[in-house]
Order: sequence, then C-alpha cells, then structure tokens
Amino acid sequence: MSVTASTVIRWLKQLGFQWKEVRKGIYIDGHEKPEVIFYRQQYFLPKWKEFESRMPKWSAEGILDQTPLPAGERLLIPCTHDECTFHSNDGVHHRWVHKDKHLIRKKSRGQGLMVSDFILPCNRLEMQSSTPLPAVLLT
Repeated sequence: MSVTASTVIRWLKQLGFQWKEVRKGIYIDGHEKPEVIFYRQQYFLPKWKEFESRMPKWSAEGILDQTPLPAGERLLIPCTHDECTFHSNDGVHHRWVHKDKHLIRKKSRGQGLMVSDFILPCNRLEMQSSTPLPAVLLT
C-alpha cells in the first residue's frame, strides 16, 4: 500500500511544518546598471558595428558568405567566452520547515562546477583529444 502525496502534505501540516521559500540572495546581475548600459550603447555596440563588415557572415545552414575585403584589411573572427558556474546548493528553492524551527541555510554555495566555452561564429571551439594541453593550462 502506497501513501499519496496529498496524505503526506496533510500530515506534514498537522505536525506543524510549513512549506517555505529558501532565499540566499547571492546572485548579482549588473548588466542593467546605468554605467554598463552607457558603455554598451556608447562604446561597445558602435565599435562592433564598425568591425562587422570585416567579420565572416554565416548562413543558417553553416555556409560562409563573405564579401572580399578591401586591400590591406584583415578578416576579424569574433571569439566570445561563455562561462557558467553551478553549485551543489543552488537548487533548493522551497522546503518543509517546522513552525518552531528557524531555517538554517548552508554558509557556502557548495561544491562548484564551472562550464566554460569559447564560441566562434560557425561553431564552438574544440580541441582534438590528441592535442597536448599548453603548460599554463596544466598548472
């Protein structure tokens, strides 16, 4: 005989537990700060627009469509870095807490895993498995 979720919830409430949101407040996103918006609008995007004519154009099918560059100008390949860090304590948003108890949060965010990638216009940057890593990456 199995116990249904509604029965468990009813008993947790009768025993004095409450479903509460866990707030950590560790995420800070600065992309909407006035100085960041100003820099992006006044410096970064105009410079990108200036360089765009020298960047390769890729179709949705992955075909390069590049017009010839004027003499003396070099092709520019944009290479962006994408990085995310996931922590073992990131996933807890709600939990059952007894009404007489205080929610004790972990002091750390927990073990972290960084996922890092370099993105090119046509694909992600990949290393062949037979290619040895540079010494700086091994330290």
